[in-house]
Amino acid sequence: MRKIKMTINFIIVVTILLLINFSIEFWDPLFYSVLSESEYEKLSIGMTYTQVTDIVGGEGHRTYSDLSENGVREVYYYTAPNSINNMGHGDIYITFFNKKLISIKLEGRF
Repeated sequence: MRKIKMTINFIIVVTILLLINFSIEFWDPLFYSVLSESEYEKLSIGMTYTQVTDIVGGEGHRTYSDLSENGVREVYYYTAPNSINNMGHGDIYITFFNKKLISIKLEGRF
């Protein structure tokens, strides 16, 4: 009887873990901030945070924020449309300093 309970508990735990894994893999792409190639090409150094978010349609995923005596540096992550679910290789990092665009880095491709 004890072995049967342990086996059932094991099956339940494995099933839950598999469902959690499936859920993460299925839903995560829906929450990625996607940046198209045409939006990427419209960005230029010196733009304000508002100008950038107007072009790209919203805020990306903030991956870094640092406050220094000179101001605030923030890095936002976006993915290229074809890189969702590893179907491509496009990671875009947009860096602001005091709400001004100072760096646009594309790792991979669209």
